[in-house]
Amino acid sequence: MPTEKNLPGIYLIRTIHILIGLFFISCLGYLYVAAWTGEKNLWVYLALGAILLEGVVLLFNKGECPLAPIHHRMGDDRGFFDLFMPASLVPYAIPFFVAVTTLAIILLFF
Repeated sequence: MPTEKNLPGIYLIRTIHILIGLFFISCLGYLYVAAWTGEKNLWVYLALGAILLEGVVLLFNKGECPLAPIHHRMGDDRGFFDLFMPASLVPYAIPFFVAVTTLAIILLFF
């Protein structure tokens, strides 16, 4: 449960988490731009590598972000996706991003 004492830490980890999320969404967006333009350069492969690495990390953590335990330790009772969407949609967030990423890879290489 968040208390006034741990709120700065919670806000800090949420901010870091949001910045990391924005990085990965930017990588995903760049893959779509590259697929649209037919561009395949080092940046495309770096973006793809970052997203695939994220996928491997999530896979080894059984679908849970490695930052989630830090949130919980600090007393944060809300998950990352709970900050942005209704609770009823949260279970579908990771499958949605898997589908969107898979589509980007298909468009990029096929």
